[in-house]
Amino acid sequence: MRKVLTGTLILLMSASVAARDLSRQSFLIGEQAAGMGGAYTSLVGDPASSYYNPAGLGGLYRQAISLSASAYWMALEDYEKIVDFTTDVGERIIVDGDSMTFSTFPASVVYLLPLDSHKDPGAFHHVLAFSLLVPHYDELDAEVFMPRAAGLPLEVKASFLIEDATYWAGPSYAFSVGGKFRAGVSLFVLTHLLEEQIKVSSKVAVEDAQGSWLDMYSAVSSERSAACVTALVQAGLQYDITDRFTLGFSVRSPTVGTLYSDVSLLSFNSWYMQGGRPDPTPLSGYVDRLETSNVDMKYRLPLMLALGAGYRVPESWVLALDVSFHLPTDPYRIFDGPLVYPKDASGDPILDDNRALDPSAETKAKWVVNANLGTEFNVSDGFRARFGFFTDLSSVDHDFYDENNTRGQAVILPKLNRFGVSAGLAMIGDWSTSSFNLVYVVGVGETFALGEEIEGAEPRMIDVTTHTITVVLAGTVDL
Repeated sequence: MRKVLTGTLILLMSASVAARDLSRQSFLIGEQAAGMGGAYTSLVGDPASSYYNPAGLGGLYRQAISLSASAYWMALEDYEKIVDFTTDVGERIIVDGDSMTFSTFPASVVYLLPLDSHKDPGAFHHVLAFSLLVPHYDELDAEVFMPRAAGLPLEVKASFLIEDATYWAGPSYAFSVGGKFRAGVSLFVLTHLLEEQIKVSSKVAVEDAQGSWLDMYSAVSSERSAACVTALVQAGLQYDITDRFTLGFSVRSPTVGTLYSDVSLLSFNSWYMQGGRPDPTPLSGYVDRLETSNVDMKYRLPLMLALGAGYRVPESWVLALDVSFHLPTDPYRIFDGPLVYPKDASGDPILDDNRALDPSAETKAKWVVNANLGTEFNVSDGFRARFGFFTDLSSVDHDFYDENNTRGQAVILPKLNRFGVSAGLAMIGDWSTSSFNLVYVVGVGETFALGEEIEGAEPRMIDVTTHTITVVLAGTVDL
């Protein structure tokens, strides 16, 4: 039973050690682009082009600042039968997992500075921009509770609070020639931040050599604060085939590696055996406090290629379609560090892996193809409506976790294929624009169940569904 208990705790503790980068375009940024489902590789007008295709900046002629923010972000996750097995006496144990989180965060800030005063679209024109973007944000606030049941005298409670976000910051340069050709490049420094709090407690009844029943209590609490810095380059082209039809192409390099890493881990691990009534005195046990900062964190994004086509009727409507291809990543350690053991009274380490703090975790991503479709049309003088549809297919590689026997890292790392719709209304003025965008995303997928470690069963997949609603407020002001 001690082995069963230890396996359960290790599984739950390791379930969230990998950052939850579930997809390749988890959040739509910008003003016009967010309302059009992110279909912006071939379009001009939104300063957030620095992210979608920096060539689009070459068609902007006014000094301006653009802001967008998630005024409301709600995410629901449902893990169906994360625990599902039958005990030795025939009692079935079923436990569902769920998470509900709310947040508000900035999505993009872009400052645009034309480097000339040309207004003629046929003349050479070039632009400089600086962007601060949040294209990835994820939060999990989940609990798992498995009550004590006949035939399995084990009770487990666990809670997970995980938040990770990636901030992109850097300059962009773009130019246009002849009014038909535009090119641009962005250099981004990426800062990935992760905060984790995990708590697991359990109680199990065990029988000693004399036939007496004792209660064994275990608890693990872990906190992780991590940050790393990396960089990438994105470049793009746009060409107006006709006055109405435009093609766009964008390529984003892989991240260059880890420029800076800072990780701190703190874990409390306790266990004790307690006699039954009338003498509940603790009989044996330990309490460990394990701490380390000798850990590296990495964050990788693969090579991305995007092709877009746009058709516009001036002062009437716009239609755009994007297809993006994201290459896979090789296996790598997202966290890498040595085991940390507790020490005895003399200061020597207690070399017990069940009591050690192991910060290492590996991840891998498959290739993904995503599509974005968006439209905009005038509804009245100064008002435009926007609609979009996009796919957000997961790059999570569950085969990698299965083959390497690291399924515990993937319990709350579901492989989700998500599908989103967006709708927005924009007010266009002479010197400013403002918009209200609503984005809804539904995700369907699967992940590993907990039954393997608890009952020794074959690995089993469970269904996961998610719903995300985001309200984006955005605006641009000419300076």
